Amino acid sequence: HDLLEGHPADIYYMRWAMLISDSLDPEWSNPYRGHWGFPGKWMARRDMLKTQVEKGRFFGHHIPPVKTTSNPQVLGDYTYGLAWDPFESLGLNMFKGKSMFGRELPAYDDYNPGLIAHFWCRSFYDMVLKTQRYNKGETCTATLSATVANLTDTAVPDRVGALAFLMISDREPVVVDAGHDLLFIDKDLEKKLALEATCEDSDEAALQSIESFHDSYLAFEERLNKEMLAGNYPEHWPQTGLTMDTHTNFNMTVMDWLHHLYDNENDTATSTLTVDTSTLDGD
Repeated sequence: HDLLEGHPADIYYMRWAMLISDSLDPEWSNPYRGHWGFPGKWMARRDMLKTQVEKGRFFGHHIPPVKTTSNPQVLGDYTYGLAWDPFESLGLNMFKGKSMFGRELPAYDDYNPGLIAHFWCRSFYDMVLKTQRYNKGETCTATLSATVANLTDTAVPDRVGALAFLMISDREPVVVDAGHDLLFIDKDLEKKLALEATCEDSDEAALQSIESFHDSYLAFEERLNKEMLAGNYPEHWPQTGLTMDTHTNFNMTVMDWLHHLYDNENDTATSTLTVDTSTLDGD
């Protein structure tokens, strides 16, 4: 309310801070440490946006689909402080001289609307829920233990591999200090939902499958940490996407890099690591 009343605008552009924990029982409190997400987030008046959005827009969910006839008042940097095109370093002119962030919409003054704090992984139970993609009342398609049986220290679901990378990465960390706690988790409910999502036939089996899943993650993280300590790092991070798979050989994103990192060691790494990213909330 203070933002809208004190600094009215049609579109607000904000940097994006991803906050993470890979613990099964984390303790969250302000200030929060995390990583910059790429490129950023936005908030806009609905009447400024198209009713039908074109498919296949690169980083489309991070760029407001503004009506071509609109002339919005904007606050924040529409390039999210990242005046950089990852395609240029590859010698590609993907946007034909235009910005990958869409139509240039400069701010009408220098007020900074702040950032979006995104609890990207509240606990490892998040990984269970996002791997299983199960909602209560649905028919289970696979148990978590069946998924875990196919995991190795070079092959895990995409989201899990991204979490391991974020836990290890030390490039351009961000600290979010809101002055007070932002997150309060009902841990009993969170655990209950995760146990249900495993689709196992008992709570004991469900808990065992979650612990095995966490152990597989830790083995992957340990292997990845050795790679990164040896200097193997995604070239463009943090000014590139995290979970997006471009299906190219350019290693543009973290997920591209993870897939190629283990392709030679595991013939099924790409298919095992790749999940349906269309349902992920961006990165």
